[in-house]
Amino acid sequence: MFTASATGSYQIDTLGSGFDTVLYVRTASCAGPQVACNDDANGTRQSLVSLSLIVGQSVVIVVDGYSTQSGAFTLNVHLTSAATPTATTSVPPATATYTATAAPTVTPIPTNTTAPSQTPVATNTLAPSSTPTAMLTNTAAPTSSRTPTESPLPATATPSLTPGSTGTATPVTSLQLLAVRDAWTDEMNPNHNRGNDSNISVYPVSKKRHRSLVQFDLSQVPAGTCVSSATLLLTLTGAQAPAAIYGVHRLTSSWTEGSGTDNSGVTWSRRDGVTAWTTPGGDFVATATALVSTGETSGVTLQWDVTADVAAFQSGAAVNYGWLVKDSNEGSGKLFQFASREATTIGSWPQLRITLGPCS
Repeated sequence: MFTASATGSYQIDTLGSGFDTVLYVRTASCAGPQVACNDDANGTRQSLVSLSLIVGQSVVIVVDGYSTQSGAFTLNVHLTSAATPTATTSVPPATATYTATAAPTVTPIPTNTTAPSQTPVATNTLAPSSTPTAMLTNTAAPTSSRTPTESPLPATATPSLTPGSTGTATPVTSLQLLAVRDAWTDEMNPNHNRGNDSNISVYPVSKKRHRSLVQFDLSQVPAGTCVSSATLLLTLTGAQAPAAIYGVHRLTSSWTEGSGTDNSGVTWSRRDGVTAWTTPGGDFVATATALVSTGETSGVTLQWDVTADVAAFQSGAAVNYGWLVKDSNEGSGKLFQFASREATTIGSWPQLRITLGPCS
């Protein structure tokens, strides 16, 4: 597990390792969605990924070996460009110097005598004026096939920041979350799942309607804080004229993303490939949480104010099933598409931007 100490772009690589590595990055947990993966980088047998993180955001980094490869590896984490601090971020004061060290203890799981031993050593020095670099030396266990078996770094390897002398770390005041599931449904093909498409779609024409669904994991919101604002962001990949007004509606039933095959997940008829929606097309609050104009330009990021919904999710007043996006005037109109979490550019994925504050 690695936790970003500042908002910006990070490079994670295994350059300097002694065998052919495979590198994965997942969100939130070992079973979380995969956000990045690489086998061979820059003509080498080592791996490299680049991604954007916000301060306080945690990811699981997994190092494995190609096929049956194993050996000692080096893990490097670099902050390649930091975002300019604002009042809503938790960047420490410029006069503070933070030093983090981590020496995880790994209790070996009993295996046969041929399994390689693991001796991770992690060091990290972070300062507001410098680029943090984390290095870990470890021994990876071989796997039996080309498909790597993922073994996350021990959680104790996450550096914890301790301010110099008597300072106190600034609490996280904002989060930018990536969607953990998204899909779109097709009225004309009511049993077909669209959970692995690189775009999600909205189309208002009667008997051919498309609606999109998106959900976020709010477990990263710190306990004891309240939501000051929350904004849902979707990036247009396909826009047409004329513009339309799109509403986001709070979903009232659970659903599953699916793999793209019939009834493997959410469809127009079913919320999980098995259980029917109460009303075909989805179970949601009829009144939109927010409405925005799509415009007519691709590449633009649309933003909906979903503060009331996220506050209700956090307080327990409503259950977080995410949102459904649809044309506010279904019947006729044009097709619009947004980047999904399967898109190649992480920056275009559905995002939820949350600002936190004390509870009054």
